[in-house]
Amino acid sequence: MKLGFHYHIPLEQKEDGLYVSGFIGLFIDSLAEIVEELTLFLHTPSEKHIGQMDYKLTQKNIKFVSLGMHTSIPKREIFSKRYVQPIKDNVNNIDYLLIRSPTPILPAIAKVVPFSKIILLIVGYYHESSHELQIPFPRKQIVRLWSWWYTYRQTKVVRKCKVMVNGQLMYNQLENIAKEISLVKTTTLSKSSFHYRKDTCTEDVVRLIYTGRIDPAKGIEEMMEAMNILLPKYNLELHLVGWEEPGSGNLKFILDRSVEILGKNSDKVIYHGKKKIGEELNSMYRQSDIYLVCSRNSEGFPRTIWEAMSQCTPVIASKKGSIPFFLTHKESAFLLESVNKENVSDAIDTIISNSELRKNIIHNAYELVQENTLDVQARRMIDFIEKEK
Repeated sequence: MKLGFHYHIPLEQKEDGLYVSGFIGLFIDSLAEIVEELTLFLHTPSEKHIGQMDYKLTQKNIKFVSLGMHTSIPKREIFSKRYVQPIKDNVNNIDYLLIRSPTPILPAIAKVVPFSKIILLIVGYYHESSHELQIPFPRKQIVRLWSWWYTYRQTKVVRKCKVMVNGQLMYNQLENIAKEISLVKTTTLSKSSFHYRKDTCTEDVVRLIYTGRIDPAKGIEEMMEAMNILLPKYNLELHLVGWEEPGSGNLKFILDRSVEILGKNSDKVIYHGKKKIGEELNSMYRQSDIYLVCSRNSEGFPRTIWEAMSQCTPVIASKKGSIPFFLTHKESAFLLESVNKENVSDAIDTIISNSELRKNIIHNAYELVQENTLDVQARRMIDFIEKEK
């Protein structure tokens, strides 16, 4: 199979190879390993994205077709014909085009690529996170209107092509709409990623960790408020590992809020920046005792949960999106009915104080994550793409 791939994450072409962000790079390599040829239709990075390209692609059957520099969403909307022209020029050289969505130029791509060749991999919805944006209200309203307009146009594409989703709720929503649909799991894990340990929370300092995009919508404020409640009882630290969207100001907002919430204890919130996916990131999980992802909004299924489980770091997660479909409360994770400081602090307290529950969660989660590796999931995706209805 000759497969094409598009997403809005940019790619940097250097003298020694092609570089992308780690989470998408591992995914690309896993696909390339089992297809004849993989053509990447990606943007080149703008200046603000340089430095995020921290993963060198390893497979030799990968071609790169540039769509031009990564610019703002309005510019990609207005000049969408220009951006999709390279895809149109190469459409006869590929058997299928896998599009990770949401991505701004999807509607324009659907005008130049036959629906029989389009495969969507939907990992979320713009409109579900737009109301959490830290931007002036008038601009936020414009973004929200555009996000709903985008979802409407994406749904029109869904009706005419094969679709994969990484969340059960999205599957339920689109099951009767999509031409064909499959539920998949997005992951960054390889067979060599796993590290087993029987227990955590056994030292004087209990290290909490959050990894991913630095965004208030992920419940980071509630994590700090929960810490403030529990600090008289436990010696806690909160380690933040990840990145902020360029221009969002989210990191400054979170660090300022840590001072407001924790006062003199704000130094217990430690920001490590973005870590490379693989051993560098996995070592952060292994140095930690509890992983927190307290999303306020709907989720697909955060790949970071699988990463934490693979390192035997017990997970506390909000009961959002597909999380409760894949995980069981007090068996493979501790699930929050709602995100507030009381619920988060109670969950942390329970995990720390109940060693039997904690050990069971660690063991069950480690068993659960075994089947969720890049090679297994990539093979399932390709089998779905090739399957005749």
